[in-house]
Amino acid sequence: MNKNYKILCFWLFVVFGGVSIGISIMYRDINNGFGTITYGKLPPFILTDTDGKVVRIDNTSNKIRIANFISFNYSHNPKVLLHLQSINSIVEQFKDESRVEFVSFFIKSDNTDQNYLSNTYKKKNPHWKFFSRNKDQINEIAKICIKKYLIHSGWDKQLTLVDQNNIIRGYYQTDNSKSLEKLVKDINKLI
Repeated sequence: MNKNYKILCFWLFVVFGGVSIGISIMYRDINNGFGTITYGKLPPFILTDTDGKVVRIDNTSNKIRIANFISFNYSHNPKVLLHLQSINSIVEQFKDESRVEFVSFFIKSDNTDQNYLSNTYKKKNPHWKFFSRNKDQINEIAKICIKKYLIHSGWDKQLTLVDQNNIIRGYYQTDNSKSLEKLVKDINKLI
């Protein structure tokens, strides 16, 4: 009994020690940078933006990307306009940083919406790309990036941070100021 008790104590110590070390490393990474914290890797995309330019979204461009998804006629919805204004406040902070790129995906709608985006946001910052696709295509990209489909006639309040290696590093809520502050800090960590 005494020998079995010692063996059991030894293995409990090893397991407990391993779990403790793992948790402490994870919290160290969260506090000091990203380290091992990831949410998956994106496959490369080749897309055409609303201006007709072909854009490669992969790990060869050395860009940090912040993505968001909108799935309806947004220029007439005050809540979506607030969402876009929240994003714009972050875009403005990084407008001179060529390694940071903002990417907005939206379901194809009328030209009014595309003109609204170009005239309101793209002219202010060339690092904000807009991609318009049909509902199925946008949902396929959303499923990969944010792990869910967009609801019809809705938008996702979440921003997705993707590093230079196409690894998803975090999700941030546009309606939460603390979350947006964390996004800004996390972008700066990656620059």
